[in-house]
Amino acid sequence: IVETPITWWVALWMSFSYVGTVSLAAESLRFEGWITGDTARKVIHIGVGAWIVPTVFLFDDWTMAVIPPLTFVVVNFVIHRFRLLPGLGDDPTNLGIVFFPIAFAGLLALFFRPGEAGDAGYAAVAGLLCMAFGDAAAAIVGKKYGTRRYIVFGHARTMEGSFAMFLVSGVAVAAVLFGMTGVGLHAALALGLVTGTAAAGIEAFCPYGSDNLFVPAGAAGLLYALVEITNAAVGV
Repeated sequence: IVETPITWWVALWMSFSYVGTVSLAAESLRFEGWITGDTARKVIHIGVGAWIVPTVFLFDDWTMAVIPPLTFVVVNFVIHRFRLLPGLGDDPTNLGIVFFPIAFAGLLALFFRPGEAGDAGYAAVAGLLCMAFGDAAAAIVGKKYGTRRYIVFGHARTMEGSFAMFLVSGVAVAAVLFGMTGVGLHAALALGLVTGTAAAGIEAFCPYGSDNLFVPAGAAGLLYALVEITNAAVGV
């Protein structure tokens, strides 16, 4: 965390520059025919979601950290509403590109309190990575290897995709816990697997892109509760 007043502005500039570069690069590649619209969406989904990691280290004030994702809530809604980038929003009923920055900002607002005793930035990071990495893994594996299909609320899922969601989300959560908190490796893996199971379950029941909102929120909330219970049990 940088401590000078210019920190906020540098962090904001870096955030907008990074997200804009990833989005424009992916859309340019799609427009030129080098990648499909589905691939472009996944690149943006993973790339933008991963920015939650540097976000909690660049910003020393959560009210500044939420500015970029809140800005993209508006930008993405306009893109979706007027079909400005068809490759990113072909389905008019799917508001996933709007829900994702809402989740990004919401998790920071709820859990990220840098420098304070109640800071739980790890929960914001882990929750969003469940969506960024886990959901992308589910889509890729499910599309390429999925053979065991099941239907939830009229939307098809595959067992293989759900397992990929569970596994990748669990590993991501464990890595965040081990790297950002004092949780030991075994406890991190256990909590990661529990959270990964929840993330996969929530994703299976969320239609129309709502998983972009409910998976991060559910995973982060559950993980925070589990860590608090664990700390209380060991007297931390």
